[in-house]
Amino acid sequence: MHFTPFILQTLISNVSLDDAQASSQSNSSSGTRLGWVNRESRLNAGSRLASGIGWGSKDNKVTVESVEAWENNLYIGTSDGHIIHYGVEDQISSENSIPTSFQVSKIHLGSGKRIVERIMLFPQISLAVVLCDTALSFYLLPNMEQLPTTNFPVIKGVTCFCHDVSMEGKIEEDGSVKICVMKRRMIHIYSIKDQCTEEKCIQLPDGAITACQYGQFVCLADNQRYKLIDLKEKKLEDVMPYAENKSDRNSSLNEVFKPIITVIGDSEFLLTLPADSGHILCYIN
Repeated sequence: MHFTPFILQTLISNVSLDDAQASSQSNSSSGTRLGWVNRESRLNAGSRLASGIGWGSKDNKVTVESVEAWENNLYIGTSDGHIIHYGVEDQISSENSIPTSFQVSKIHLGSGKRIVERIMLFPQISLAVVLCDTALSFYLLPNMEQLPTTNFPVIKGVTCFCHDVSMEGKIEEDGSVKICVMKRRMIHIYSIKDQCTEEKCIQLPDGAITACQYGQFVCLADNQRYKLIDLKEKKLEDVMPYAENKSDRNSSLNEVFKPIITVIGDSEFLLTLPADSGHILCYIN
């Protein structure tokens, strides 16, 4: 029997990212198609679908940069500082048909035409966290209304942030959720409930451009190396370089390589490496 590990299901066709695209799509049967990879056609709550997608050309054209989903809600972050909220109805016909969808709202984040780098949803506390133009802001689900800055101040100077994968869909004993926020030379731990409060900070001399957390461990990448942080012990360990030959201008692969980190098990991380390193993936425990 042929094994199919997933089903690629189109959720939305003809996504209107800006006025020009909306006009051209209204006169065409083709257009942007947004797909969902899952065993089921229904959207899974809080699924971490994508971050920093960057579909399409960035030359005078609005592109999709991030996507998140919760139940029947789909949130699309664009390159011009908007979040487009779609509702997707449950599919009741064949797998080949596109489910009915509709645009609920289009929200401008107030940062000019800046890239919405990441959207992270916490339906267990009805809250969304959005990174746009190095600023982290907080919104109420499902309609993405910005929360009062008196209790949820905008966090500036952010390079990336992450949430404990082992706590996906869960809350802490006090009813809060926690996020790790990386800035230029520090990592900050915030607790989010009825307000956002900083719990601790750890020095991070070289900063981070991407990070992933499982339990007390955060695996991150700066501009040249992968590193591992023990949040309880406040210890930083070097894992391995991924850009040893970055100064070699003959190597175009190193110049365009972007590190990717994902969790594959209990405190187990999978890392990507440049193609010319002799390895594609690296596993650490």
